[in-house]
Amino acid sequence: MGKRVYTDDGLLHLAPEVLVGQAKKLELDFHAELERKDVLKLITKRHVNTHNSWTHNYEPFVQGERETNYLYMHPEDAERLGLEQLDLVDVKSQTATVRVNLWLLDDLMPGTVALPHGWGHQSTHMQVAKKTRGVNVNILAADGPEKVEGLSGMVHLTGIPVEVRKAAGPQATSWSGLEEDVMEV
Repeated sequence: MGKRVYTDDGLLHLAPEVLVGQAKKLELDFHAELERKDVLKLITKRHVNTHNSWTHNYEPFVQGERETNYLYMHPEDAERLGLEQLDLVDVKSQTATVRVNLWLLDDLMPGTVALPHGWGHQSTHMQVAKKTRGVNVNILAADGPEKVEGLSGMVHLTGIPVEVRKAAGPQATSWSGLEEDVMEV
């Protein structure tokens, strides 16, 4: 039987030094987050009938309240910000701003907002999907080499700090919901 463990010492390294070092910082990271409790954090969400973007090209899946994605927010946060169900809001991250309607959701933890991904088909050849109003949540994520998490090599697609306020204008049919010339932050 051939060699199965390819480490120099023949042992399985279940807690590599680099991971243990990162774990030691978790307590500090946790306390830093507690000090920023007033900052909303954006997470992604999936809707049962719009699980992946291809379903947006099937008309029965994108009718009624499913014709777009919404920013989901806990009612306590909405009240604090002076927002109501179906208000048009601007969601601003360090990278960009999107304009989308608000949907209040008791099941969401206060301080957290959710925006389903897989939307923003306005420039595609999919005839049904390109008629939807949804915005592309990915433009809120920071990109570039300096924004990549060093250990995993991933960009942060969840837990993104955002500001939410009433929209400064109407919703456009662009990936951001804003007029193309004002898409930048």
